[in-house]
Amino acid sequence: MKVAVISNLVTSDITKNQERMLRLAQDAVNMDAEMVIFPEAAATGLVINGKAGHDYPLTESIPGPRNKEWAIFAEEFGVYFEAGLLELDEQVIYDSAVLFNPSGELILHHRSNDRGWFGDDFNPSIYQIGSEIPVADTSFGKVAMLICGELWQPEIYNQFKERDVDVLIYPFTKSISSSTDIVSAWVKEFPKYLERWRSTRLPVLASNIYEPDERKPAIGGAWYMDKYGNLRKSSPIRQESILIVDLK
Repeated sequence: MKVAVISNLVTSDITKNQERMLRLAQDAVNMDAEMVIFPEAAATGLVINGKAGHDYPLTESIPGPRNKEWAIFAEEFGVYFEAGLLELDEQVIYDSAVLFNPSGELILHHRSNDRGWFGDDFNPSIYQIGSEIPVADTSFGKVAMLICGELWQPEIYNQFKERDVDVLIYPFTKSISSSTDIVSAWVKEFPKYLERWRSTRLPVLASNIYEPDERKPAIGGAWYMDKYGNLRKSSPIRQESILIVDLK
C-alpha cells in the first residue's frame, strides 16, 4: 500500500485551501498513492477563538461541501482519503477527522475526545468532544485515529490501546511561537513524539498542518514510523510536503 502523508499549507482563504488540498491529492495520485492523509482541520487550520461569529464559518457538516469533494475524489481515483475538519452538527462544533474508502464511502468518522482543542472559557454548549475511538476495516487492516492532543491524554490513549488496530493515523496541529527558534524547539520536543508513537507498537502515519502566518505558526511536517518503532521516513518542517511511503 503506497500512502501519501501530506502536510498542506493553510491560509485564511478556505476556498483556496480546499483547492490546494485537491491539487496535492492529485499530485499524490500521480505518484501512485493509494491513500492520501491530511492533517487536523486541513482546509481551515485550527484557528478558532471561541467567538461563534468567527468560528461557525470555519465549520461544515458531514456530509458538507468540502468533505463531499473529498469523497468524490476518493471514488474518482479509487483511493482512500483522510482529512481533519471542524465539524458542525446542528449548533455544536467538533474537532473531527474522516476517512473515505475508494468507493467514496465514509468508513471512519472520528471526533476528538480531548478538550484541549478549545479554550477553557469557550461555550460548552457549542464546543464539544466525542466519546469513542472508532475503527475501520480497510484493505490494509484495521485503522483508527488519534487527533492531536488525544495522543497525550492517558484515559483516551489507554482506550485506544484496548482497540484491535493495525494502523494509526495521527492528524495534528503542532504550533511553536514565532518568537522562538522554531527548528531548535522542535528538535528538543520531537523525541517525545517518537517515544509516544513507538509505544503504540503500530505503524503510525502522522501529518502536521503547515500554517506559517499565525503568531504561533503550525510548523508542518509528515512522518512514517513502522510497527517496530523505526522512523522510516519524514518530510521537513516549515514547508508544504508530500511524503510517499510504502505501508507494510
